[in-house]
Amino acid sequence: MAHALVKQESVEWEMQKSADQSKTFVYTKKRGYDVTRNPHLNKGMAFSLEERLQLGIHGLLPPCFLSQDVQVLRVLRNYELKKDDLDRYVFLMGLQDRNEKLFYRVLTSDIERFMPIVYTPTVGLACQQYGLTFRRPSSWHCRSAF
Repeated sequence: MAHALVKQESVEWEMQKSADQSKTFVYTKKRGYDVTRNPHLNKGMAFSLEERLQLGIHGLLPPCFLSQDVQVLRVLRNYELKKDDLDRYVFLMGLQDRNEKLFYRVLTSDIERFMPIVYTPTVGLACQQYGLTFRRPSSWHCRSAF
């Protein structure tokens, strides 16, 4: 089975730079539904038509294309509609389960705003109410730039 190329900047453990160093690609054997359910590969509606055809996901997504910048704005709008920090935490963890690149783009758009939600103190509340917030086992990693 041939490998498909998916333009994606943030999947470091699977990526290789192209010869001109201007584009980053992820090589995957996954196709169709498996691509849309893999949070490392899924880009939501940011897949180009070429990527959709190559990955066999054309028809599995809405027929329009939205850049990640527009998706970030939509996530931020939905985030604001949540009534408390625990709801915001559950919302962001759900986003991570679906689309990791978008999750990290949202987090880094305003790190001081989001860290108290995905880390201390809200994660402590989520642990106390684990039965209400559990979705699936996962983790995320934060690395200091210093």
